[in-house]
Amino acid sequence: MPSATARFTELSVLLEKRFHIARVSVMPSTPLNDLGLDSLAMLTFVCAAENAFQSRIPVTRLDPTGPDGPLTLQGLCELLGAGSEVGSHG
Repeated sequence: MPSATARFTELSVLLEKRFHIARVSVMPSTPLNDLGLDSLAMLTFVCAAENAFQSRIPVTRLDPTGPDGPLTLQGLCELLGAGSEVGSHG
């Protein structure tokens, strides 16, 4: 599994290529809800990230008003690194 830095770089490239968000405009501390994506684009981004890293993010983590607060790109990188593999149950 790639390092958190490598995951962040890959997510930044994904944001730039598929969602036209300049890589220089995002930082690890950027909350996902501050990316300027509408809800459908946000889900598309998260699904693309999950597929790229063969991991799943709990949908409850995508709620910016949830108990853990807004998910940042760094938090997404950590979840992708520690997440369950696609197809696993648990």
